[in-house]
Amino acid sequence: MFFCFQQSAETAQAALIGKYILVQILQRDVNDAHTALQAELQQLEQSERSAIAAGEAARQAQQAVNAVGIAGNAGQAVLAHAQEAAEATNAEFGSQQAMVGAAKQKLSIKSEELHLAQDDLHSTQEAAQRAGAAAQLAQSNAAQAAASASTAGANYHGDGVIVSVGGLSGYNH
Repeated sequence: MFFCFQQSAETAQAALIGKYILVQILQRDVNDAHTALQAELQQLEQSERSAIAAGEAARQAQQAVNAVGIAGNAGQAVLAHAQEAAEATNAEFGSQQAMVGAAKQKLSIKSEELHLAQDDLHSTQEAAQRAGAAAQLAQSNAAQAAASASTAGANYHGDGVIVSVGGLSGYNH
């Protein structure tokens, strides 16, 4: 019976170690996801600045075309190029927003996995402590039972009388 409790305690300890490792891995994944999100946010800011600058260039080109009254192909080409650049940077900005959303979602998922693993680790730690305590109690009870059995054997005199076993006395029938 003691072996069973000891084996349970060892199994709980092994599960505890495994869950501790899982929590460490998930913590690293959460940190990596957080770092990736920060990088995506920086890219988003850069993309936004580029979109704003391209839009401003297009506006300035339009003003130049309007102010100078250039009706020729050169002014229209500059305007078309600036508009294309603004559209491209706006498309990049939209793509960057999607990447930020994906990074945020990954961080959220990894954070939830970490939270669940930490809860599971805590439960396993408690179970391991209970299993260890049960093993110690079983060992103590076994030792106490062995001592009681030894005392009972020493108190038997063979004349039909049992003397004081556990505080009781009586006759052997």
